[in-house]
Amino acid sequence: MEPFEDRHEIEEFRTRLGMQQAVANANGKIWAFIDEVLEYEIIRDDDQMLTVIVKNQWMGSEVMISLVYVKCIQRERLQLWESMYDLANTTNLSWVIGGDFNVISNEEKKLGGRPVTEAEIRDFNHWINVCNLEDKGFKGNKYTWWNGRTEEDCIFKRLDRVLCNEQLQNVFPAMEIEHLVRNRSDPDPSIYNRERLHKVQADFKKQLHREKEFWKQKARMEWFKEGERNTKFFHTIIKGRRSIMRINRVQTEQREWLEEQEAIAEAAVDFYIRQFTKQTYSEDFEMLNELHVVINDDKNEELQR
Repeated sequence: MEPFEDRHEIEEFRTRLGMQQAVANANGKIWAFIDEVLEYEIIRDDDQMLTVIVKNQWMGSEVMISLVYVKCIQRERLQLWESMYDLANTTNLSWVIGGDFNVISNEEKKLGGRPVTEAEIRDFNHWINVCNLEDKGFKGNKYTWWNGRTEEDCIFKRLDRVLCNEQLQNVFPAMEIEHLVRNRSDPDPSIYNRERLHKVQADFKKQLHREKEFWKQKARMEWFKEGERNTKFFHTIIKGRRSIMRINRVQTEQREWLEEQEAIAEAAVDFYIRQFTKQTYSEDFEMLNELHVVINDDKNEELQR
């Protein structure tokens, strides 16, 4: 939890939430509430991160959880990346990292404002790669932050995310992240700014393609640079892609959301049955008039002999 309350109020919130335990990081910016069936041990605590090892008393399993509220200034973020890189190299536990990273990974995670430069996101993406972490994706609203302005000054970003290592993907392969609904006072970019969204996406389409090619080249360089870590890195990426490709819900033509796997399967079968049993054929051949004629009638008759 990323609170905007005094850290001394943590016990009041713990009681309201019905949790047995509560803990805050060094500067009180990060709060964690823990159920009674869990035991925890704090192993890293600073201004940007709170890392605990949580053990389920009933199942006997351990998970390392890092909660972050990252600084806005790049040089201060670098201190956190270095600390978490050390964690990645010293643990074999299942590891999940979540919170407000105050930085985006690419242009697609932002709407409005100035174009994102490669220098802004280089260190973040490099840290994700060398730590063999995978973004777990999400369902719900595309953006998690709004600058509170409207019209041309309006900016949306996806600053909050959840990352995990290979071990956690093995234990929780179907883990899902959901972005909760905003307050009513917050505009929904899919409605409020739909036309502007289409315009921005069109303007940056070429730039996104160039950026994708850049990261492909950079990923190849990291592959060779990491040596023996390559195999582990490769399998982490593959498992992450499988989790991204998993269909969690679909919307029917009646605009009804289906989330049960059986219902999704039935809807998919029904859709393709209707697609392949349609009996409508096009009788409009006017488009053929737009084709450039390269063979005259005499040549055509000669070819048909």
